[in-house]
Amino acid sequence: MASKLIAGVYKGRAMPETAKLGTTEKGHEQIGFMVQISRGGGHRDILPMYLVFSDGPKGSAKYSMERLRAFGWEGTDLRDLRTIGKNLVDVRVDYELFEGEERLRVEIVTGLRMDRPMNEGAADSFSKRFAALAEATPIVVQAAPEKKPNGAPAPSGHVPPEDRGDAYEGPP
Repeated sequence: MASKLIAGVYKGRAMPETAKLGTTEKGHEQIGFMVQISRGGGHRDILPMYLVFSDGPKGSAKYSMERLRAFGWEGTDLRDLRTIGKNLVDVRVDYELFEGEERLRVEIVTGLRMDRPMNEGAADSFSKRFAALAEATPIVVQAAPEKKPNGAPAPSGHVPPEDRGDAYEGPP
């Protein structure tokens, strides 16, 4: 039996041959496909991902399109998603409660978004208001990893993101 996937960020690649077009219960168009992630040590998982395309200024279509592009999609016709497996991306895996049951949440990490960015004056005021707190808060210095006798760092159990890539090349 496979162990439960730990919430975190993994390298992943879309599996274009699994892509399907559909609609949500609320009637919004969506694209669903499987994403293969690697969690190190040769362990791979295949997880579902759904991109919803809702319209309007607060709609999700813009973000869903950015996610398709991040996966490597080069087209303009959403019926042809053959290139969505081109790029290796960061995939966030988390769990959430939905109607009293825990369910898996899978999303691509496309960058930091700020709904209401500060202008320069607000940023100056913000910085000044919290400068004393910053001064009073101790700086955390991370110790260098212990070295093995041969000079290599000792293993920490952590798999660096660059080592979590996968080799998914498409269907067999």
